[in-house]
Amino acid sequence: MKRDEYLKEMYEHVLSFPHLMKESYGVDVLRLRNKFDKIIIMGMGGSYISGLIVKELVGDLKIPIEVCNLPVLVGKKDLLILMSYSGNSKEVLEVFSRFKNRQMLVVTSGGKLLRLADKNKKDKILLKKNLHQRFTLCYQIFPLLKLFERMGLIKSNKIFLEKLVRMMIKNQNELEKQAKIVSNRIGKMVPVIYYSESFYGSGYRLQTSLEEDAKVVSHSSKIPEVFHNEIESLPNKNFFPILMMGNKDVSFLKKEVGFFKRLLGNYYEFKFYNLNKNERIILGLWFADFVGYYLSKIKKTKMGETLISDKVKRL
Repeated sequence: MKRDEYLKEMYEHVLSFPHLMKESYGVDVLRLRNKFDKIIIMGMGGSYISGLIVKELVGDLKIPIEVCNLPVLVGKKDLLILMSYSGNSKEVLEVFSRFKNRQMLVVTSGGKLLRLADKNKKDKILLKKNLHQRFTLCYQIFPLLKLFERMGLIKSNKIFLEKLVRMMIKNQNELEKQAKIVSNRIGKMVPVIYYSESFYGSGYRLQTSLEEDAKVVSHSSKIPEVFHNEIESLPNKNFFPILMMGNKDVSFLKKEVGFFKRLLGNYYEFKFYNLNKNERIILGLWFADFVGYYLSKIKKTKMGETLISDKVKRL
């Protein structure tokens, strides 16, 4: 496929985000009736990020939610949710084997994970097959939100989703404009994303988009942790800082954040502060895809192609 055709295809994938949100919310989701002490969401890469986003969107529940790569302990009354779109993530399969006697739900489109779930009679949520590996995020976020609805942990997200889609379409032009600005300003510098608690998932998604799509070294760190160590290495002419913050997260750190911004000098701040927290979180995910696309275009890399990490997965 010629580069122009490839770029057009990737751009269409990026644009499909609002459509995928609506489509993924329509996935058939079972109702779990057991009572659990804790919910543990485990996944790698995009599946891990999906878990983080779900936790950030639902906030505090009557059941604690933990999101991890490799759980050390799963109690008998805990619910372990294993997420792997392909169903072949080595780490997820290892966790299945380790905790197969615990209460478990798998979220996948197939692969070895689905076969293990069927063999061991585990609950499952089946996802649409043959999606591009870089654009499966919605298919792991919104079915989980629907699951929590059916468990009675949160209210219906149907109205929120409809409002969210309208908001995203309304802000698309400005979002895309900002993504172009950031991509051009990064240039040959190392992008460094600083996020507050609520934007961990969105900030980390931006980091992985820059790494996977534009093949650039990137880094991210959490506010206020950065104030206790990393701030000593700033300002740095080799870094381009990107701030993704929630106002409530940093409201008690106004002086520190103000000082931080003055110290950085040259930085980009993801704003859209007229939107509520959950809207900004989701918009931040779309922003990450747009930045990944435009920086990939500048760097002349193949967005969505992960030859080295795919090789590692086959080891």
